[in-house]
Parts: sequence; C-alpha cells; structure tokens
Amino acid sequence: MTASESREEVIAAIEQRAAEILRHPKIDTALLSHFYLLVTLCKSKPLYFKTLFKTHRFLLCLILLHRFHTSSTPSIKGLKAHCLRLGLVSKNTVDAFIGFLHAGKRLQLTPDADDRRCLQFAITAKAQAETAELLLSLIAPFGTLFPDSQLLQGIGDGDFVARFFTRYARVLRHDIFIKDLLSAGQSLLSRDAGHMMLFYVFSEAVRAPRAPLLINYQQAASVCGVSRAHLRRFLAACRAEGLLHTDADTRGIVLSARFLTLVRRYFALYLASMEVAFSADEALPAGRWRTNCANRAAPVPLQ
Repeated sequence: MTASESREEVIAAIEQRAAEILRHPKIDTALLSHFYLLVTLCKSKPLYFKTLFKTHRFLLCLILLHRFHTSSTPSIKGLKAHCLRLGLVSKNTVDAFIGFLHAGKRLQLTPDADDRRCLQFAITAKAQAETAELLLSLIAPFGTLFPDSQLLQGIGDGDFVARFFTRYARVLRHDIFIKDLLSAGQSLLSRDAGHMMLFYVFSEAVRAPRAPLLINYQQAASVCGVSRAHLRRFLAACRAEGLLHTDADTRGIVLSARFLTLVRRYFALYLASMEVAFSADEALPAGRWRTNCANRAAPVPLQ
C-alpha cells in the first residue's frame, strides 16, 4: 500500500486478508486463546477494561494512541476535533474519558507552552505497558496461525507500541473502524464489556458444543466484569437481533450460526487490519519475544 491509496483499497485489503484468516482450520483455537489472555488481563484491572471495551471509548482510545504516536504536539483540542468530526462521541464523553485516564495515571496533561489554556497529552508508561499486553492478546494467538507474518516481527521491543500505532495510521487515516465493517452486532459491542460478553458466550459454545447452552450467569458476570442484570440485557439484545433464541423446555439459549459467524468475522477483521497496516512497510527487526508467542497464546482455559 502507498500513501495515495484510497479508503476503498484499504478496506478491500482488510476484507481479503480477513477471508483468508477465516478459512484457517484453527481460527477458533486462536480466538479462544485471545479471550483467555484477555480474561487474565482484565482480572487485574476489571473497571478499566470494562470501561475500555465499550466500543466508542475503545475507538477514542485508538485515536488517542494514534495521535500521540504520530503528532509532534498531541493536544486535547485536536483529539476532540478529530472525534467530533467522526461523530463518534460527544465533547462531554471525551472530557469524561480523558478525566478517567488521567485519574488512573494513564494520561499526563500539561499546558501548551504558547497557550496555557490548551492542554497537551502524553501516554504514561503504565498505559503503554497495558496497551502492549492488549496488543499481545491478539498478536500472540495470530502467531500460532501465521508464524511468518510481519506482524510478529519486533513484538516485545520497547518501542513496539509506538511503531504499531505509527503503522496503524494506514488504517486510521481513512477513518476505518472494524465496527463499520460488520453487518450486525454494532450495538452489542457498544455496551460496557460488550467485547468480553460476546467472546464469553462464543467460548462457552465452542468449549462445550451443545444446544441449548446453559449459561452460569454468576460465573459469566464475574469473568466479564459486569452484573448479572447487565449480562441478561446483553443476551436479550442478542435475541432481539436474531442471534439466539431461548429454548422453551430448558430455558437455555440456542445460538444461531449468525452469532458464531459474527464473532469469528469480528476477530478476523481486527487481525487483518493489523497485518495489513504492517505489511506495507519494511520489515521490523526480529523481536526477542517472537519465539515465545506460542507459549503466551496458550493459557489455561476457564474452569
């Protein structure tokens, strides 16, 4: 890809690569590995990741990281203008999320040298480390499917996060977000911990394929960092979209093929967008963690 490529060309490249990923016979294994890595990560900071995995906040975080790593003077004013132009979130939502990150010591704010009314921001080492772990939860399982991918090169290096978001600009500069490539499920992902709940239900269906599926609501809510009521509302929304129905005899849930397809496609699109962003640049130097990817991608499943 080149700097003059169109949005349509980038989307086509992502779609093509996602289709190839979806055909891999072990995609479900990689998807479950990603989910189990996330579970381990989220247990350490449940409130942070529950908040982060609400789609609009997650997209806001992507833009924030992108602007920090590609701008010489990343400012809150520029971040707000970017988000408002896209219609992703309101000014108040940006302010609230910035406050949340700053209070959690993930964002450093400093007055601009020329105009002290304007604030510049910097990602702290704490946030950089969390971002690296989050990226690894996707990249390590992907490495078990395609061990020669350029996406694995340089993983674990100290500047990997910076290089990742510099290159992911190939996707973000065209305002391409995975949610926009999905034909269903956008409203589900916009819920608090929507990503986790979607993957949890999928993991239960794949680990113990049976119909109907009997959900342990207490365990599921604990794993996803939500209340049982929130989880029930999520499943009700899935039902409203025709992604599942309730068995009349057992009161268990029966997932439709569309549900499984949605989760696999969502996962494949994210992986594809990351690899497409990397594939156009020169190869990164081999990372010292590359040989450890298989081990990092095989956590112990939920009991």
